[in-house]
Amino acid sequence: MRSANYLALACAVVLALLVAASCGGGDGQTVRSVGPQASPIEPPFGPTPMPMSQNEALWDWIASNSPEVEPVLRPTYLPSNLTQMTVGMLDQRLGCVLFVIRYSDSAGTTRLAISGGPSYNLPLPGPGAAQEPLDVRQTTGTYQLQDAAEPLALAFLTWHEPGRWGRPGDDWHRDYVEYLISGEGFSKEELLMVANSLQPVTQ
Repeated sequence: MRSANYLALACAVVLALLVAASCGGGDGQTVRSVGPQASPIEPPFGPTPMPMSQNEALWDWIASNSPEVEPVLRPTYLPSNLTQMTVGMLDQRLGCVLFVIRYSDSAGTTRLAISGGPSYNLPLPGPGAAQEPLDVRQTTGTYQLQDAAEPLALAFLTWHEPGRWGRPGDDWHRDYVEYLISGEGFSKEELLMVANSLQPVTQ
């Protein structure tokens, strides 16, 4: 049985995205308030689990509502045991959509999330964790396994996808998009397969 600490860490990542994510601070360290211009957006997708048949429509919606983000990447490969999806977060800051899309099996024992937007820092690795630099989509990323003794424990894969976040000249502009894939119940190789399957959504 997986430790409840794993679930707490997964929630911490989502909370970090909600609290720390913004389109400010090009150095990736400063959290900048965007004041009244920041507003939640209401997609035509509810918070309850949706069938995988909604996958393409959801990613199309994300891309069409994020004109200042390029590329918006969606998976073309997902493990076959994932049968439902949930919108973990959709928020908009100065034209930049931040998102967390969660996939899970029917029992909720395996979970995978794809996040786009400034996520800043991974949860601190504990004494049993393992972290390593990894080639992800022809750039250097980071792989962090929260329990090195459990290869299918909660793990994170993060990298900077070449592209743009915000408009050139704006102080929140970046020449990349931060992506993060987290998973529980999947090997490092399988998370890499998901990452390497990502393809741009036509905007």
